[in-house]
Amino acid sequence: MNKYVQLTQDERVLMSYLRWQGLSYAKIAEQLGRHRSTIYREFKRNSCHLSTGHIVRPRLSAELVRDVAGPGAMPSSPPPTLP
Repeated sequence: MNKYVQLTQDERVLMSYLRWQGLSYAKIAEQLGRHRSTIYREFKRNSCHLSTGHIVRPRLSAELVRDVAGPGAMPSSPPPTLP
């Protein structure tokens, strides 16, 4: 049985960047080593709709997880710098 591992803040930022670059959900999933449905659901749950496509709001998703899980459940770190 597979153990579920949550997406990290870094993965969410990278997902947003790759989508902005025009990659499909399947290609993003391949890059991250995740199933394409995981990527699709993340965009569906935590995105804003722009004319250029879905953009994940990683800070919002992390804040929602922190609110649900409680204080100290996830480390609070600044987002990584994109290339």
